[in-house]
Amino acid sequence: KQWYQRRVRGNTSILAGLRSSLALAIVGIFVTGSIFVFGIFSTVDTENPMIHGRDNDNYCNFWVYWAAFVFLTVNYVFLTLGVLVAITFCLALVIRSYTVRKGGERAPL
Repeated sequence: KQWYQRRVRGNTSILAGLRSSLALAIVGIFVTGSIFVFGIFSTVDTENPMIHGRDNDNYCNFWVYWAAFVFLTVNYVFLTLGVLVAITFCLALVIRSYTVRKGGERAPL
Protein backbone atom coordinates (compact mmCIF):
# COMPACT_ATOMS: atom_id res chain seq x y z
CA LYS A 1 0.00 0.00 0.00
CA GLN A 2 2.78 2.45 0.86
CA TRP A 3 4.51 1.71 -2.44
CA TYR A 4 1.28 2.39 -4.32
CA GLN A 5 0.73 5.73 -2.55
CA ARG A 6 4.28 6.83 -3.38
CA ARG A 7 3.81 5.75 -6.98
CA VAL A 8 0.56 7.70 -7.32
CA ARG A 9 2.28 10.84 -5.97
CA GLY A 10 5.26 10.25 -8.25
CA ASN A 11 7.75 9.65 -5.42
CA THR A 12 9.23 6.35 -6.49
CA SER A 13 12.63 5.25 -5.32
CA ILE A 14 14.02 5.45 -8.84
CA LEU A 15 12.97 9.10 -9.22
CA ALA A 16 14.36 9.94 -5.78
CA GLY A 17 17.66 8.33 -6.76
CA LEU A 18 17.75 10.24 -10.04
CA ARG A 19 17.00 13.52 -8.27
CA SER A 20 19.76 12.87 -5.75
CA SER A 21 22.23 11.97 -8.50
CA LEU A 22 21.32 15.08 -10.48
CA ALA A 23 21.67 17.31 -7.41
CA LEU A 24 25.07 15.79 -6.64
CA ALA A 25 26.20 16.34 -10.24
CA ILE A 26 25.05 19.97 -10.17
CA VAL A 27 26.93 20.63 -6.92
CA GLY A 28 30.03 18.97 -8.40
CA ILE A 29 29.83 21.09 -11.55
CA PHE A 30 29.35 24.25 -9.47
CA VAL A 31 32.39 23.50 -7.30
CA THR A 32 34.52 22.50 -10.30
CA GLY A 33 33.50 25.65 -12.18
CA SER A 34 34.29 27.79 -9.16
CA ILE A 35 37.75 26.29 -8.85
CA PHE A 36 38.38 26.82 -12.56
CA VAL A 37 37.01 30.38 -12.84
CA PHE A 38 38.55 31.74 -9.65
CA GLY A 39 41.75 29.73 -10.13
CA ILE A 40 42.63 31.28 -13.51
CA PHE A 41 41.72 34.83 -12.48
CA SER A 42 45.33 36.05 -12.42
CA THR A 43 46.41 34.27 -15.63
CA VAL A 44 43.38 34.57 -17.93
CA ASP A 45 43.88 36.62 -21.08
CA THR A 46 40.64 38.02 -22.53
CA GLU A 47 42.25 40.07 -25.32
CA ASN A 48 44.77 38.03 -27.33
CA PRO A 49 43.58 34.70 -28.80
CA MET A 50 46.87 34.38 -30.69
CA ILE A 51 50.42 35.05 -29.49
CA HIS A 52 53.25 35.00 -32.07
CA GLY A 53 51.05 33.09 -34.52
CA ARG A 54 50.14 30.34 -32.02
CA ASP A 55 47.01 29.76 -29.98
CA ASN A 56 47.12 31.44 -26.59
CA ASP A 57 46.51 28.74 -23.95
CA ASN A 58 45.40 31.37 -21.42
CA TYR A 59 42.81 32.95 -23.73
CA CYS A 60 39.13 32.98 -22.79
CA ASN A 61 36.39 35.06 -24.40
CA PHE A 62 35.84 38.23 -22.38
CA TRP A 63 32.05 37.88 -22.06
CA VAL A 64 32.12 34.17 -21.26
CA TYR A 65 34.73 34.55 -18.53
CA TRP A 66 33.18 37.58 -16.85
CA ALA A 67 29.64 36.19 -17.09
CA ALA A 68 30.81 33.04 -15.29
CA PHE A 69 32.77 35.10 -12.75
CA VAL A 70 29.81 37.38 -11.95
CA PHE A 71 27.35 34.46 -11.87
CA LEU A 72 29.49 32.54 -9.38
CA THR A 73 30.14 35.61 -7.24
CA VAL A 74 26.43 36.46 -7.05
CA ASN A 75 25.63 32.85 -6.16
CA TYR A 76 28.17 32.88 -3.34
CA VAL A 77 26.75 36.17 -2.02
CA PHE A 78 23.21 34.77 -1.97
CA LEU A 79 24.41 31.50 -0.46
CA THR A 80 26.15 33.42 2.31
CA LEU A 81 23.08 35.57 2.94
CA GLY A 82 20.89 32.46 3.09
CA VAL A 83 23.18 30.83 5.64
CA LEU A 84 23.23 34.02 7.74
CA VAL A 85 19.43 34.25 7.65
CA ALA A 86 19.13 30.59 8.67
CA ILE A 87 21.56 31.07 11.57
CA THR A 88 19.69 34.22 12.70
CA PHE A 89 16.37 32.37 12.55
CA CYS A 90 17.75 29.46 14.59
CA LEU A 91 19.22 31.82 17.18
CA ALA A 92 15.89 33.66 17.42
CA LEU A 93 14.11 30.35 18.08
CA VAL A 94 16.63 29.39 20.76
CA ILE A 95 16.36 32.78 22.47
CA ARG A 96 12.57 32.62 22.31
CA SER A 97 12.54 29.14 23.82
CA TYR A 98 14.61 30.37 26.79
CA THR A 99 12.23 33.28 27.42
CA VAL A 100 9.14 31.09 27.82
CA ARG A 101 8.11 30.37 31.44
CA LYS A 102 6.94 27.00 32.65
CA GLY A 103 3.25 27.98 32.49
CA GLY A 104 3.54 28.78 28.82
CA GLU A 105 3.67 32.54 29.36
CA ARG A 106 6.40 34.47 27.71
CA ALA A 107 8.78 36.28 29.99
CA PRO A 108 9.77 39.82 29.03
CA LEU A 109 13.09 40.12 27.28
